[in-house]
Amino acid sequence: FAVPTFSSNVVEQSLHRIPGLTPIFAYWNDDYFLGREVQPEDFVMSIAGQRYALLFFTKGFIRFGDDNIEKARQWKNKWYATLFNTNGRLNDVFGQDKSRVHICHAPYMFFKDAFENIHSIWKDELNLTAQHKFRTWNDVLFFTTIT
Repeated sequence: FAVPTFSSNVVEQSLHRIPGLTPIFAYWNDDYFLGREVQPEDFVMSIAGQRYALLFFTKGFIRFGDDNIEKARQWKNKWYATLFNTNGRLNDVFGQDKSRVHICHAPYMFFKDAFENIHSIWKDELNLTAQHKFRTWNDVLFFTTIT
């Protein structure tokens, strides 16, 4: 890993490695604040004995394509470029060419074992991203792989 790093793409993909982290954990960026007391049930629900973390999606779809990556570069927006790049990699892994929604900028609950599973599937891509001290055009946007 690149240390120090100034890339949230690198930091976010490594959250599951925090010593003492519980199997289900909350994550939100530094621009969120709690206005009242919350309970774990506000973020996780159970259906027929299976536990689910709640995710919030945008209305927009992300479609991979060189034209989209080029547009993101012209906008000088590395976040969008990584989103398009990640969708392309998802298409490669799952043999599908499709658009996907992406999660909103919001607080979430995650399962630690989901992170470990994603790392086993995306080992090379995440190792490449982890070497970057700053966001780059070819990063993998980790949370998009979970959805």
